[in-house]
Amino acid sequence: MSFLNVNFGHPKKLWTLCFSEICERFAFYNTNGILILYMTKVLLFSSSASYTLFGTFTALLYITPLVSGYLADKLLGFKRSVFIGGILMAIGFAMLSIPGEKYLHFALAIVVMGNGFFQSNMLCLLGEIYKKDIKKKESGFFVFYTAINIGGLLRAVLAASIIGFVGWHGAFLVASFMVLASITFLYFKTAGDKEFGVPPKLQANGLQKLCYNLLTSVIVVVVVLATLFVLAHPQAVSYTLVVAGVCFVGYSLYKSFQCGVVERNNLLVCHVLVVIAIVYQALFIQIFMSVVLFTEHNIDRTFLGWIIHTVTFQALAPFFVIFLAPMLATLWTRLGKQNRNLPTITKCGIGVVLMGASYVILSFSTLHAGATGLISLWWLVGSVFILALGELFIGPSGMSTMTTLSPANMVGLMMGLWFFSKAIANNISGIISTWTAVAGGSNPLISNPSYFNVFGMIGGVSVAIGVVILLASRKLNKMVTIPKDAK
Repeated sequence: MSFLNVNFGHPKKLWTLCFSEICERFAFYNTNGILILYMTKVLLFSSSASYTLFGTFTALLYITPLVSGYLADKLLGFKRSVFIGGILMAIGFAMLSIPGEKYLHFALAIVVMGNGFFQSNMLCLLGEIYKKDIKKKESGFFVFYTAINIGGLLRAVLAASIIGFVGWHGAFLVASFMVLASITFLYFKTAGDKEFGVPPKLQANGLQKLCYNLLTSVIVVVVVLATLFVLAHPQAVSYTLVVAGVCFVGYSLYKSFQCGVVERNNLLVCHVLVVIAIVYQALFIQIFMSVVLFTEHNIDRTFLGWIIHTVTFQALAPFFVIFLAPMLATLWTRLGKQNRNLPTITKCGIGVVLMGASYVILSFSTLHAGATGLISLWWLVGSVFILALGELFIGPSGMSTMTTLSPANMVGLMMGLWFFSKAIANNISGIISTWTAVAGGSNPLISNPSYFNVFGMIGGVSVAIGVVILLASRKLNKMVTIPKDAK
């Protein structure tokens, strides 16, 4: 890690956070990647029921950062929140390893709360190490984004072997262990820095501090129970999203119009980026939903005489991201030196078009199925390559721009809105995935027409949205004013 620090000039804490993130993302994506298959193959849930529960689960994952962010700001601090999140996730993953569906909802509820504490506050810790080095902040976020995908790639490469050696339930225990390894490593590497991610200084005596801790515990328990209720009643997730969305978006717009013209315009562009993020995330999350069963039942997974496990294909997206990221980073840097770099809105428009095109490719692949209905795996490989390229046009640039354009006193609020966009996207993805569920869906000859229609619709609508963004980008780009301290 010191070698990387010397060569790239980033703070050592970046590499500490990256290693912890790799371990945690390995565990998180391990669970996400096998959950649909676990529910359909082991618990014998129907495809529709599995999609609905998974969509509800993933939607809730990005509502809880609002609660955990508030607690971190007011009571806990970022580092302590990460540790709490890690412990909760480890408990939740361990509970998933218990055979049967008795503890399934409770385990998922604990994971939802743990993820809320861990994910958003890790980004806050990352931002904290660049307080005195703003110029390297975007590059640091790009490195961290790559680390996220390394965790996803390692999980996808090793998932089939883990399931083969320790079984489905053992795979969840491995995830639990990896999260514990993540927070243990972070604890020992940052234990000597008493000012890193510390909680706010509260003017409180021992009894008051005890009350604060009890209040935090009560809030966590209430959120877990509320999550448990929504998981058991998936129809309630839409109402939850609507209420949270109206309150949160309404407040952020209210604060925007209280700002001056320059800050107001920047914040309005940030809100546009959040809408784009909904489209981007809805397209991305399909990899863990409809594309999983499409790969399982409709793709010819034979390569050189070997049958490739379905979850192994999920290594493609992070592999392509890691492969393409240095190239795009170099391209943006060179264009920036020539004052020809593309504005973020333009990049996002191109990204949405590319991601939409990837689903058009999947749709057309069904027209080239063999006599048995199976489709060449190279169609899937090509589609995921385009999807990953589109993701890189949106993800790192979007997050970096959100933190750059937001006023200092609204960065946390706007990043919370960015995470909330994932909740909306995941709920939409769950609904879309149910459209591909048909009777006899395991027979590709029966399900191919359904995939042709749904993937074609997803791709066509997304490409159209991307074109609209590109047409509007000229006006939106003129609204942007880069703050002087960020130049």
